[in-house]
Amino acid sequence: MEREIRYCTTEDGIRIAYSVEGEGPAIVACPFFVESLSLTHLLAPHEDMMRGLGYRRTLVRFDARGTGLSQRDVDDFSHGGLLRDLDAVIDASKIERFAIFGSGVSGPRAIDYAALHPDRVTALLLYSTFARPADVMSDAATQAFAQLAETNWQAAAQALTDLSGRLDYAGLNVDVSNVIRESADGSVAARLLRQAFATSDVTASLARVRAPTLVMQQRQTQLFTAALGQRIASGIPGARLVLFDVGTSWLGDGAARLVSDAVAAFLGDAPAPGPAPTGDGGRQTGPGLRTVLFTDIVDSTGLTERLGDAAFREQARALDEAMRDAITARGGTTVEGKVLGDGVMAVFSSAVRALEAASDCVDVSERSDLRLHVGVHAGDVTEENGNFYGGVVNVAARICGLCEPGGILVSATVRDLARTSSGVMFEDRGEHALKGIADPVRVFAVRAAE
Repeated sequence: MEREIRYCTTEDGIRIAYSVEGEGPAIVACPFFVESLSLTHLLAPHEDMMRGLGYRRTLVRFDARGTGLSQRDVDDFSHGGLLRDLDAVIDASKIERFAIFGSGVSGPRAIDYAALHPDRVTALLLYSTFARPADVMSDAATQAFAQLAETNWQAAAQALTDLSGRLDYAGLNVDVSNVIRESADGSVAARLLRQAFATSDVTASLARVRAPTLVMQQRQTQLFTAALGQRIASGIPGARLVLFDVGTSWLGDGAARLVSDAVAAFLGDAPAPGPAPTGDGGRQTGPGLRTVLFTDIVDSTGLTERLGDAAFREQARALDEAMRDAITARGGTTVEGKVLGDGVMAVFSSAVRALEAASDCVDVSERSDLRLHVGVHAGDVTEENGNFYGGVVNVAARICGLCEPGGILVSATVRDLARTSSGVMFEDRGEHALKGIADPVRVFAVRAAE
């Protein structure tokens, strides 16, 4: 089922993206650090944890200001500003009483909110977090990471991934780094580190927490150590501390299930069943957000008449091969046997990578007599036997058909996902009624940044 993204506005006028899923007692899950509701499906352990937390509950999630699908152009990343995000999401969700799950850098916000609203918070659930930033990272180290984020965001994202326990990620290591990198830009991460860390000491709030509190920490983590959990639990009246002997990272092997089971036991609920499978040997997977790219050769019928069958087919085959190489180099997957006219369909886990591949495809076409229409859209698609299905695929194909020769046309969804991290400009081309699509779709032409 496609996740419904909603928006609310904070007291200081920032638009925050959030989602509400499921039914039952409410639990508000705060983001770990820099992440996006549109990308966390790429991290199976993270989604397994959220699935477990939301089992037979109403699960509220959101992207913090400056990150993910929330408003990006933000100046205030202080503890108070981030706390206003939480206030706005809770009010917009229309939930009166709820548990709060805080992890990573959101832990101080969850602690403070519980201390400030004892009448609304039914339980405080903390995992891999802290109460005082100085216990996690020195000011010098914070400043060094912030400077690296400003000058080389890709390297900083990888360094943050490594700090959180690189060895436990195995094949997810690249995906974790990519999710961090694409959920914000380096300047936002730098300001988060500097401002939030400087203002997030909630040690004084610990004694004021009245909600039943569960503190979960892993014994072997490099960043959020067991000692941090002990300090939090010892400061909150009646808090319970659980230490996990699994892995060295918050996404360590088996951590997701341990966390959700511990939460269920603490809240007196039945544990969630085993994690939903992500696939059965590649035959079929449930819906997941992907970016779909379609290319089509301009006026292939006319070119065949002008060049002749043999010459056209030779150039078309060479272009097809070059495009597939470009798509693969950008991390995309070409879909066999499903094309629009004389073109290619490809699927990406990243909107930015899809736009890079689209530009590469246009570049290689310009070295031949052939030109391309290119359309890109993003949303939930279902994979089965190496093929992809869903309304997103149909919309991407229709957008391709609207595109001018040699251009790249994208949906508003793609523009929103990539606008701050793609290095290109988007020109609004208005709403269009697409054949077979109920609602008009707003599209944008991609242009090189000035």
